[in-house]
Amino acid sequence: MQPQQVTILDVAKDAAVSPATVSRVLNNNSRVDPALKERVLASVRKLGYLPNANAQSLITRNTYEIGFLVSDISNSYYGTIAREVENIVNPKNYNLILCSTDEAKPREYAYLQMMMRRHVDGLIVNPTCMNNDVIAEFSKFMPVLLMNRHIDHPGFRGDFIDTDGYTGCKLITTELLRAGHRKIYCVHGPFIYPNARMRFQGFVDAMQEYGISVDKNYPYLFNGQFTIAGGKLAVENMLQLSDPPTAIVSESNMCTLGILQQLQRYRIDIPGDISLCGHDQIDNMELFDVKPVSAVYDLQEIAQCVGKTILERIQDPGLAARHYEFQATLSPGNSIAAPSQGLPQKLRSELRRHKAQ
Repeated sequence: MQPQQVTILDVAKDAAVSPATVSRVLNNNSRVDPALKERVLASVRKLGYLPNANAQSLITRNTYEIGFLVSDISNSYYGTIAREVENIVNPKNYNLILCSTDEAKPREYAYLQMMMRRHVDGLIVNPTCMNNDVIAEFSKFMPVLLMNRHIDHPGFRGDFIDTDGYTGCKLITTELLRAGHRKIYCVHGPFIYPNARMRFQGFVDAMQEYGISVDKNYPYLFNGQFTIAGGKLAVENMLQLSDPPTAIVSESNMCTLGILQQLQRYRIDIPGDISLCGHDQIDNMELFDVKPVSAVYDLQEIAQCVGKTILERIQDPGLAARHYEFQATLSPGNSIAAPSQGLPQKLRSELRRHKAQ
């Protein structure tokens, strides 16, 4: 194993101690038991670990770097927040290191290790929820802030900033129900993500209030993976249904983009043929003919909270854990009409047309 590939996590695992203990040994902390110190140093020598010049920053917090791991940097939601957070931390002489995990466990883990090697002063994470034990371990000795997704791990120490996706998705579903829709196609996210589960529950509860049970027999559900590609696949799946829905609830802005693109491809009119609502805003929608009714949030307010909270935790790592939740507002649009009766025939016609091409 090459020295530059070895991290403090590797040393901690080999020595059967926490990364915090390794940090104390490397910084000559006198409170470390001599036998434990020798065990750690033996692992350091065995693995060939070479601390970089910033090793002492684990205690002094002087790298002036903050890591920011997001699931998808192409999502304007995270791009907007990252820009605003950078504007907040830069005047305090901190640089933001922005990384996109693409919802991949190995990629997120690699970025977490990179942040460890750089000894960043703080870490903002929109987690994949597949490296929870690593993030929880980091949080014991590094200021960590989770954004949009909590991690189910009792060892996590840090802050959590979220949006109320439950209420947001309940709001948009209720708008469709009020317009008379009952066959509503829900494009949700992977249930490994806590925010996906909460958004879906908002849809379920709104439907329940109108006497509609969303159970295993409900035919209008699709996991869109919170991606544009997933939104497109959702439309393809919808086209195969013998009894098509009259409306769509999209529980992420990226899925909404994919849905819009695919509906346009099939010449399906919104809201003439099918109604649509979405969760989270989409940049520059005012430039398009179709503006989906959406549950949106004040991204500048969220970003200010993220920036302020991580700076406070860097300054005082001993702060009690804090949880901030931002409420959705309903953004009006032109994507809802009364249920259409002509969609099934149009869908069959469009399917025949595309198969013939």
